[in-house]
Amino acid sequence: MTDINVNTNNIISYSMEIHQTAVRLSRLGKEIEAVKKAGFFNSAYNTMINASIMNLSESVLTKAAKMDSMGSALETIANYYRRAEKAILSGKSGIIISIADIFPVLPGTDKRNLWEKIVDWFRHKDPDMYDTTTRAQEKAADAMMKKELWKILQDEKYSPEHWDKASIEERKQILQDYMNEVIKVYGLKDVNVNINWDPDAKYTSKSITWGYYTHGTHTVTLNEAALADSVGNWDSYDLLETVSHELRHAYQHEAIDHPTQFMVSKETIDTWKNNFDNYINSDTDYDAYRAQPVEVDARDFQVNRNSRVSSGPQVIRVFPSGGFGRLA
Repeated sequence: MTDINVNTNNIISYSMEIHQTAVRLSRLGKEIEAVKKAGFFNSAYNTMINASIMNLSESVLTKAAKMDSMGSALETIANYYRRAEKAILSGKSGIIISIADIFPVLPGTDKRNLWEKIVDWFRHKDPDMYDTTTRAQEKAADAMMKKELWKILQDEKYSPEHWDKASIEERKQILQDYMNEVIKVYGLKDVNVNINWDPDAKYTSKSITWGYYTHGTHTVTLNEAALADSVGNWDSYDLLETVSHELRHAYQHEAIDHPTQFMVSKETIDTWKNNFDNYINSDTDYDAYRAQPVEVDARDFQVNRNSRVSSGPQVIRVFPSGGFGRLA
């Protein structure tokens, strides 16, 4: 049995402090809402703000749960509220950046209020049972991520001109740098941050395996031979879009594994999980392979500076047995 030590005076004090802080934050919220109505925030940034606030609350509760008494837990919550209020009201870099400084990751689906989380914590309820992300919020989050990917690609080091002048080793570094940035945009935590290079991946004048994601090792593998443009008319610059494509598969898996940490609806998570459990390999039925929900979604994030999207039967992605096609 857990020993809960309660100091009633402290609880009353903390409760009043939390209430007063909540009132001040509520007033600030009304001001933010007024700005939103004036048209300064689009739906994507609104989603980011809401997700950041939700995850801040979740983070606070997680910290409080580690305390050895209810009094200490409430004290922790009060301290975090003070810190949040100070960061939001500081006005150093604007409301979006201030909230992002408190909780910089976009994902989050659990929308219970703080009191509901505290009650459920004491009842030992599984947070994964909550599904509150709507399809509209999911689409807004996706739109923001695509916008961020496009902004990253405007850096000159990711331009086709810079790529064409780069050596093989320099191209590897360009792809690694891009992968590091895409990981941040997607909010990935489980993925191996280092690219794995496959010197034996399929690469002929008629077909190529650009790369693949292996969920068992959380690894993105790219075709090393494709870096050189040495066979057929393949453009090695397309490896950039392979990175965003394969990391999107990592995003799909992490959303399935950690549904409360990503802005993905239950409908989409269920669809992805069913697809992975019944995955169709490109060698089995290419048209069916491309029509799968996880592949359609990943191609939607498959971008490079030229906005090309690989298509046609000559572009083949092969996934090793026991890797990408199934949940680990």
